[in-house]
Amino acid sequence: MKRKGTIKEISKRIAKNRIYILLRNAERVFLKNRNLAQRYIDLVRKLSRKYRVKIPYEYKMRICRHCKSYLWPGVNCRVRLRKDNNLKITVTCFECNKQMRLIYPRRIMKGSHD
Repeated sequence: MKRKGTIKEISKRIAKNRIYILLRNAERVFLKNRNLAQRYIDLVRKLSRKYRVKIPYEYKMRICRHCKSYLWPGVNCRVRLRKDNNLKITVTCFECNKQMRLIYPRRIMKGSHD
């Protein structure tokens, strides 16, 4: 007899693998064909919603929160670093001219007294 949820777990694992493959392909193809890279990103978002799988953080930062376009620093977005109390990253999308602000947490190292 099959256990409950095994098909669900298998489908989530397959969806995660497909998401990683599509994200790598979008990264590889972006400079040659932006439309294809954007199609890959749309598929990634669709898969993550359907199977309730999170997009990895390092890739999620590369997708605009407003217009959902794939961001490539220097090509269709600008990245600025600011240092106040914490290090802050400001990403400006050239497609929709909106800004995303990310806080980059400071690492606490042993023996450092800042």
